[in-house]
Amino acid sequence: MEPPSHRSNSASPWGILWRHYRLIAGLTLACAACTALFSLFQKKVYRASTYLLLSGSKIETGQTMIPNYVYYELLRSYEVFLLNDELIQATIEHFGLQSPPNSLTVDDFRKRRIIEIESPKNTRLLEVRAEFPDPRLAAEIVNFFASAAVRFNDELYARDLEKVRSGLNEQLDRSAQQLESVAQRLKQFDQSSKKDDVSRQLLDEYQAARDVYDSLNWKYQDAASSVGSRSSDLKIIARALPPTKPYKPWIALNSILGGALGFLVSIPLTLSLHYFERSAEAGTKSTGQH
Repeated sequence: MEPPSHRSNSASPWGILWRHYRLIAGLTLACAACTALFSLFQKKVYRASTYLLLSGSKIETGQTMIPNYVYYELLRSYEVFLLNDELIQATIEHFGLQSPPNSLTVDDFRKRRIIEIESPKNTRLLEVRAEFPDPRLAAEIVNFFASAAVRFNDELYARDLEKVRSGLNEQLDRSAQQLESVAQRLKQFDQSSKKDDVSRQLLDEYQAARDVYDSLNWKYQDAASSVGSRSSDLKIIARALPPTKPYKPWIALNSILGGALGFLVSIPLTLSLHYFERSAEAGTKSTGQH
């Protein structure tokens, strides 16, 4: 007959688990092996990366220099607005990804997260990543997208500049017409050889029109500096190269997670089996006594 202390230790959860350690270890290893085997048959995905540098404004002086914290806020904005439908659609069409076997749409492109943009902390960099089953195509996709993002940023600058200059151009044309009108009147008055207060009035009017025209002309010429001082320049640091090793699946990590899951499942399973066996034994003894 077993000593009471030995029976109590054997009946405790730790004792039960210790007596069935082979079952627990077997389930843990089996789950780890199954997840590793499953990972081996998953489609390989390759990741290619390049970096964009957010440099100073197009025209930056000491008075218009942008503080670093503003750049960090700009980087967060770039992470969002560069992944727009226009750039994604252009990438899909350039590589023919809308056709089989890929058959990608803009929504599919987003859901699969083929392109991701992230800003490393405390830098002026944007990391652009592409994940695709073909390593060469992964590098080409990220390089094309990065170049398109730079062009997109330049187009935004050009649109802002054109918008500012078009508004000033209308004012400049009206001012030039007014200046020409006053100049013609002054010329006609000079030919009449009359010198009186009207002449001085025309001269003052001409000078005022001239000052307005010069001021608008200076603003027009300065429009590029004004817009450029509020904009930022994106530059590609280096082109991405085709990766040599797959980024996914993560076989080692999946095996560890599978083993951990097997271990967690084996504990309640072992305890349940033990108590089921004990209940069956108790029922058998009770039947035998009757």
